[in-house]
Amino acid sequence: MSASVSIFLRAERMKNNGEIPMYLRFTLNRKKVDISLKKYVTPKGGTSIKKLEQLKPSERLAYYHWNSEKEQLTKGAINCDKINYIITKEKKRAVDIILNDMELGKLKVKRPPKIRILTHRI
Repeated sequence: MSASVSIFLRAERMKNNGEIPMYLRFTLNRKKVDISLKKYVTPKGGTSIKKLEQLKPSERLAYYHWNSEKEQLTKGAINCDKINYIITKEKKRAVDIILNDMELGKLKVKRPPKIRILTHRI
C-alpha cells in the first residue's frame, strides 16, 4: 500500500487578480484526493494579468513565487514565512493521520481517509 502527500498549485483556477490557489494532494494506491488549503499565491511583481490569462495553465507557474521541488513559496511572496509554516504543518498533520490509520488498520484502499484542513488566519 503506497501513500503520499504533496502540495501543488492549480493554475487553471486563477482569480481575477492573478492569484492561484494551493492544494494538498493525498494519494493512496493511485487514487487522488485534492483538498484546498484556502491560501493563494500572488504573481511576481511586474507580471500583468492579461499576460497570465493568455498563457496555458502549465506555463503560468513560472510567473509565481513558488518552488515546485520544495513545495513552498519563494522569498518575495506576501507572508511567505507564515504560509510556508502552514504548508509544513498541514503536510505533517496529513502524514500523521495516514500513519495513525495504517497502524490501526483503518486505512481503506477504496477511498483515502478524511483529512480536514484547519483554516489559519494571517
